[in-house]
Amino acid sequence: MTNTFSYSISETECLVFRAELDCFHVFSKHESTQESHIATYKGGKWIFENMHQRQFFFLLFDQYKAQFGKAVKAYNRSLREKPHLYEFRCLRSRVSLKISRIKRSLWQSMYNTFYGR
Repeated sequence: MTNTFSYSISETECLVFRAELDCFHVFSKHESTQESHIATYKGGKWIFENMHQRQFFFLLFDQYKAQFGKAVKAYNRSLREKPHLYEFRCLRSRVSLKISRIKRSLWQSMYNTFYGR
């Protein structure tokens, strides 16, 4: 399962982060072009496939230092956020409910129902 996160660093350029189990990949996307892979972060190190990727990564980093840092911080925050879609399944009646927002009072009533309080 991969998570994808996109962050706009200028009017025409954006960084795309794709997380996997042990690493994440950074892609660059310019206007309507395809994403181009520029780096992989694994085990505390940046890994590049060739010298072109390395040069492009540092070129983007030099041009957009503040935005690049904000993109990495926003990506880290997105990993800690709660899911935006909650799914409840009833196996007996084979019904599946998908809810995008739950109020605190509903959580409390569900807790009381399950734990008998």
